[in-house]
Amino acid sequence: MVGNRVKVAAIRSLLVDGPATQTELAERLSVQRSLLRKHLPVLEELGVVWVHPPREETDARRRQYSIIPAELEKTLTDLRRGLGLD
Repeated sequence: MVGNRVKVAAIRSLLVDGPATQTELAERLSVQRSLLRKHLPVLEELGVVWVHPPREETDARRRQYSIIPAELEKTLTDLRRGLGLD
């Protein structure tokens, strides 16, 4: 899920600072790209992060990550409900 500081920081950065490549995001967060290689696919699976061009294309250097606001809101709503906060 999103309960990891790197995932949370990535979501925040993409929301506040806009889309970024994995390298740009690593620089923004002052983390190694290897951490993002682990966490960004999880955020994609959750449906809160969109990647373009898609993973099927081979040039990963051009890949931009961005937030899907409606899906992020749905995930946060589900989390609040699951915690009994709604």
